[in-house]
Formats: sequence, C-alpha cells, structure tokens
Amino acid sequence: MDRPWYRSFEWPLAIACILVTLIGIVCIASATSHNILSGGEAKKQVLYAICGITLMVAFAFMDYRKWQRFALPLYIVMV
Repeated sequence: MDRPWYRSFEWPLAIACILVTLIGIVCIASATSHNILSGGEAKKQVLYAICGITLMVAFAFMDYRKWQRFALPLYIVMV
C-alpha cells in the first residue's frame, strides 16, 4: 500500500531549502537597503524563490524512473 504524499515527502530537506532561501533574501535585503539603485534586488530574489520552490515541489512529486531514459542526453547537454 502506498503511503500518502505527505508521509513520503522529504520535509526536512524541503524546510532546509526554504530556510536557506529566506536567510539569503534577508541578507540581500539588508545588504542593499542603503543603496537606492539596488532596491529591487530583494524583490527579484523573492520572485526567483517562489519559482524555485514551486519547481521543487513539482519535481518532488514526479516519478524519477520516468526520467531515466533522458539521463544520458541530459548529462551530455549539461557537460
């Protein structure tokens, strides 16, 4: 019997990724708060974080065995 998705999801890994992302956004915001020209950097980073977390959750629910046939072509492209 399959476990429900919330029982098989790697919660510690997902929470660690989100915490590191939030810490990075806070650091960027504090580093650029005094500079008017780079005031939008933290907002851009929040947008990137939302996109990244959405993709992380989407890929977490995909079956990795379906991607096996693309392993060699993806490896070659990445190298």
